[in-house]
Amino acid sequence: SVFTAGAVERLDRTAVEALRRQHGTPLRFDTAVRIDFGTPRLSIGRGGWARAFELPAGQSPPVSLCTTYVDERLRLARAAGGGRLVFTRGGLADEPLADSWRAVADQTPVRPRLVAAVALGILASLAAAVPPLRRPLQLAALVGGAGAAVRVAESRR
Repeated sequence: SVFTAGAVERLDRTAVEALRRQHGTPLRFDTAVRIDFGTPRLSIGRGGWARAFELPAGQSPPVSLCTTYVDERLRLARAAGGGRLVFTRGGLADEPLADSWRAVADQTPVRPRLVAAVALGILASLAAAVPPLRRPLQLAALVGGAGAAVRVAESRR
């Protein structure tokens, strides 16, 4: 699953008015919040075997919203940009593993470069051990390396 942590800050009347002028969306003063999200993480595995990997997508922009209706099963919200959100309780949220993301979120995430280095090491060992796989693995490494070089060059522009 993909998850991200968020810091919630209650908005004061001045901030809500500024959002209303900027977006034209009427937000309620008493329930308006701003959520700043961290870097998205991909969680693989379950329980003690679960690992989190940081995704190179970067951070999501902050979201400002207000709750317009809430009861024991449903929460309706309106985003500053006009979007409408529906949050429900129950279903998969009631399953025993629904909170397992918390343990993964507390872990230091595995860096994508470490994963790539380990994968390259495994592929190199495989190519050395199984001669018929050398040519296909060499081609895959060449294509992957060219793609990485293009991404690095584009990021330096």
